[in-house]
Amino acid sequence: MESILANLMKVQGVLAAAVFAADDSCVEFSAAEPIFEPIMFLAAMRAAEDSLDVFRTMDRLADATAFTCELEHGYFSYRTVGAMRMGVMAATGINVAMLDVAIGVASLKLAQAEQRRAQYSTSSSAEYAVPHATGSRPSAQYAVPGMVQHY
Repeated sequence: MESILANLMKVQGVLAAAVFAADDSCVEFSAAEPIFEPIMFLAAMRAAEDSLDVFRTMDRLADATAFTCELEHGYFSYRTVGAMRMGVMAATGINVAMLDVAIGVASLKLAQAEQRRAQYSTSSSAEYAVPHATGSRPSAQYAVPGMVQHY
């Protein structure tokens, strides 16, 4: 399988990226620096999901699936694609338009992979099908370290 994040990581200024499934399992992770870890991405993505939930609560007609914020030392971008979630950390001087295009390409690859997986699970016999995780995730309030909540 071709890496979903391969082209995204080639964009100058992208520091790390991760893809998570609905059950919070890390599907793919890539980092240019060893300081980034999947657990950090999961915490940041849960905080982004909570922000999107608040936005959806305020505007019930909105179907927000993406979140990008400028931090003190860079950018964090979050996007949902079906049941999968993707997060990207980028440096301060990155070309934001190029980052958006690269995230769009990675999202398209992720959607195609999700579609292939769905086709495979419907075509295989029921006894070998992998059940999808159901239920809601615990609140990010308890999962996000205190220093991340501060931002």
